[in-house]
Amino acid sequence: MDSSALQILKDDENLNLLLGKYHYLIGYSYFNNGYYQNAETNLLESYNILITREDHEKLELFRTLHLQLGLFYIRFNNIPSALRYLRDSKLGSEANLLFDNVYCQTLLMLGLIYLNQEDYLKAKMYFDEATYTLENLNNTKDVHLIQALLGSCYLKMGYKEEAKRIILDGISQCKKMKSSNSNLSMLYSALGSIHFLNKDYTSAKAICKEAYGIAKKDKSKSD
Repeated sequence: MDSSALQILKDDENLNLLLGKYHYLIGYSYFNNGYYQNAETNLLESYNILITREDHEKLELFRTLHLQLGLFYIRFNNIPSALRYLRDSKLGSEANLLFDNVYCQTLLMLGLIYLNQEDYLKAKMYFDEATYTLENLNNTKDVHLIQALLGSCYLKMGYKEEAKRIILDGISQCKKMKSSNSNLSMLYSALGSIHFLNKDYTSAKAICKEAYGIAKKDKSKSD
């Protein structure tokens, strides 16, 4: 596509949106296939195109793009950039009253960042809000992932019994609902951590081996 054609796309509102979506989809595809430099280039190009629109804050694509950029920068441990885009994604959801799966995933990623930064109260706040939103969406399957992270959060804060209660409940519900192997594996990993901190190394080893065996069944998430 030559430069004159690109300029026409940028000047026309409908075509402008189409071009923004094009670069987003290309960037998303590159990211999923491991071509990270091309992914960043296209995702940022999509951002630069869409930000020029007066209605950019109301665009579903713009909100999703912020989440994807947040995920990209988490992948490369660029936490300041990740926080910037994830916070904007959260604000975009709240401004448009869109409390959906994009909003939940944004909350989850923010919680993970603060969990890794050892800001456990802030992490818990985001995990609790994500759980509440998912339950309102009747998306109980993804709640199990948050239970694993919330259990880890309680564990880091020193509330071992509360962490164990949440994790065991998550394992029970996960098995009952036949949730994803990755969620079940994370729950078992968190349970193994509790036994490890209690110096019950035999149980910790057995549980972590169980987690590893479950994760191997889901090759896309086994890492």
